[in-house]
Amino acid sequence: AVDCFGSILQPVYFDFDKSVVLLTQRPTLVRVQQYIEQHPQVAIRLEGHTDNIGSDAVNRSLSLKRAATIKDLLVNEYQFQPTSIEIADNATIEGRQRNRRVEFIISAE
Repeated sequence: AVDCFGSILQPVYFDFDKSVVLLTQRPTLVRVQQYIEQHPQVAIRLEGHTDNIGSDAVNRSLSLKRAATIKDLLVNEYQFQPTSIEIADNATIEGRQRNRRVEFIISAE
């Protein structure tokens, strides 16, 4: 399921130094909702990322804000259970070449 899902679902991208989800990114959230409805046994881990402009502290904070924004949308607008969503801390440099996004990591429980 992870390989299949990864090939059809893109990350949610953000504008520079922002944690507001762009309207153009909403279809991704709809695809996540559809997938979860078909596979209710999976859990989601959100990993926020930034580019390398700014201090590590600012980027860590922004990464977490982006992940929290996605979680809030999934819970409040797409009726996800908050307990099925985990937010991962982005304390390392990994993934910075894929700038300013939140990825969906799906796992079966």
